[in-house]
Amino acid sequence: MIDLGGLRDYRTRLDRDKAIYFADWPVAPSVREGAWQVLAGGVDELITLGPGAAEPEVLAILRRGVAAFDGIDDAVDKRGREDLCMNLYEIGNLCGIDAATEWVESYRKW
Repeated sequence: MIDLGGLRDYRTRLDRDKAIYFADWPVAPSVREGAWQVLAGGVDELITLGPGAAEPEVLAILRRGVAAFDGIDDAVDKRGREDLCMNLYEIGNLCGIDAATEWVESYRKW
């Protein structure tokens, strides 16, 4: 079940702290902005689904988000990738997807 309050809080943090998300990635500012947009857009989609969303719908959005980061391996160091995973797992947790299932690991190519 989606925790709408938690997702809304997460989205508020994304907006409030936008300048620090991906700030240490050695890439162009437009790439950092794109990465932030992936997270923000995914959270917005999940909020739109509402609390009664079916798990396959939630996983489809999360999978698209993970796939959007394919190809970052060359540009982002291990710490940056771990931070990204942490953010994705936090979003998934707010949707009732247990991080112990390592769903990010099963979807990512980076």
